[in-house]
Amino acid sequence: MFKFNFNIEEDPEGVSKEEKSKEKEAAEKSSASVLGFEKIIPFKHPSLGHKDYDNSFSIFTSHDMEIRILDRGVEEEELDKQEETHSDLIPGTYEGGFKIWECTQDLADFLQDNLKDELEGKNVLDLGCGAGILGMMALKLGAVKCHFHDYNKDVLEKFTIPNIHLNTEGDEKISIDKCEFISGDWEAYTEATDDTFDVILTSETIYNPANNRKLINLFMRKLKKGGKILLAAKTYYFGVGGGLRQFEELLEGKLKSEVVWKNKDGVMREIIKIEH
Repeated sequence: MFKFNFNIEEDPEGVSKEEKSKEKEAAEKSSASVLGFEKIIPFKHPSLGHKDYDNSFSIFTSHDMEIRILDRGVEEEELDKQEETHSDLIPGTYEGGFKIWECTQDLADFLQDNLKDELEGKNVLDLGCGAGILGMMALKLGAVKCHFHDYNKDVLEKFTIPNIHLNTEGDEKISIDKCEFISGDWEAYTEATDDTFDVILTSETIYNPANNRKLINLFMRKLKKGGKILLAAKTYYFGVGGGLRQFEELLEGKLKSEVVWKNKDGVMREIIKIEH
């Protein structure tokens, strides 16, 4: 086992060359076809049942909370695609769900520091869930239900759901019965269900400006009155032209937002709170 470390080589601007390339490529391919809405049922396929993972997992740590993350979640096919494109993103096909992003750590720590007592009894959406870390944290902090959404069905089946099974042992707060799993494009998801949530948690979901209006529409439809969204992102996405300031402009007149956290060094990252 090991604990996650985020030591990324950066240029003088504080942004790695790999990230600049990733962001530019995402913008160039923003017109790619999108995946439709699909609800994933655990255990529907044999591969989704309980397995012996031979302790092949890593530990994600946020203060005193530890979450197990499966090492086997990344399929060779997805890794091959990343090798071919030199990217963690394949827009319209694979949106980085097998990777643990820095902003996920930021938001996990923020939840621990600021929302420990606010998630009790709440319905939560982990949007762009990937490993499912934020949703599992919400369950550990008392949420009664969590929906996990990721663009890719494979991410949910081979990474998110197994991760939840890894964390159910010895923790009655995390139960597959408290979870629902949804894949597909944001617009399709918004139109397909009437589900609403007290809290929406999302990390690194605004890197492609072409999709931000879909995201805001989802927020408007899925957030309950009196609820809150916590969105963690880089301040600027170099090579794309987007970032949090541009996103806040799109929010004006639709939803209220305020910056609730900023990092103090390295790549500029923030967390914003969004409300009706």
